[in-house]
Amino acid sequence: MSIKNIFSIISIILTSYNFSYAQFTNTKVAELEKLKQEGTLVVAISDDETTNKAAEEIMTSYWKASKYKIIKKSELESYIKANPENYILTYLMNNDVHTFYKSNTQMASQGSLRTHEAIIGDGLILTKNMKKIKKLKPTDAMIYSFIDVDMELVDVKAEFTREIGQMNSILMFSGLKDNQIGGWKIPTINQKEVIAKELWISDENLNKKGNDEAKMKAAYKPYNYKIVSKQEIAKAIIEKRKDIVYLACTEYVVGAYMFVIHSADDNRALFFMGGSNGFDVKDFEKIKNNKVYGN
Repeated sequence: MSIKNIFSIISIILTSYNFSYAQFTNTKVAELEKLKQEGTLVVAISDDETTNKAAEEIMTSYWKASKYKIIKKSELESYIKANPENYILTYLMNNDVHTFYKSNTQMASQGSLRTHEAIIGDGLILTKNMKKIKKLKPTDAMIYSFIDVDMELVDVKAEFTREIGQMNSILMFSGLKDNQIGGWKIPTINQKEVIAKELWISDENLNKKGNDEAKMKAAYKPYNYKIVSKQEIAKAIIEKRKDIVYLACTEYVVGAYMFVIHSADDNRALFFMGGSNGFDVKDFEKIKNNKVYGN
């Protein structure tokens, strides 16, 4: 079975977890630097070899921050005990570390049960190996990357790729300071690249109130944007489009969001914003004027 087909049938069952907002949590810049310079990242994905191979291809294409090794979920505990110096990258679900898979048919039959509130607080978590396996919590994270729910429902491969690219770009950010860890104090990474390309925003991420076309164009003028579907964004990620950037929206607490703009060719995070009620005219102005919450 092809990698594309494998990822098209995977859907990660995510459950609720209320989490106060922070993209970074309890760590120090020195720890992030240690990972880049010395540490080996262990990526625990699945006990299915085909799935792990597909994940490894994504890591090979996008992960630049350190060396890495893909292992099975069932190997995680023994690996940690034998290699206490390593760092762990895995999915956090229901305050635990395990992954389930369902087919599209099964998900469709339960689609009415999948609400945004049921998925908040889950995503990709990077932690320091503390010499023993334990249940992971968001507060254990060195870096926590929340999932884009709508993207995950459309294409798991594209969403995993986005999260890897985002985490990689944060790790590689050269000017990060300790006081920028633990809250919305993440600096703009590359606003110039954002405005140089066409910005894609999905219709479902827009604030439906007061977001008419004339106001949006005026707020972002002279730069270009396009309203698209999540399917189009997923396709651009898989195709590694170099001519566009795209918006990802994640809900970290009910009614509170983070908007992250990525480059589609390598999924680096270029621009961070906090927000609520969907992306709107004011957010266009923040991008254009390089005014980011927390700076």
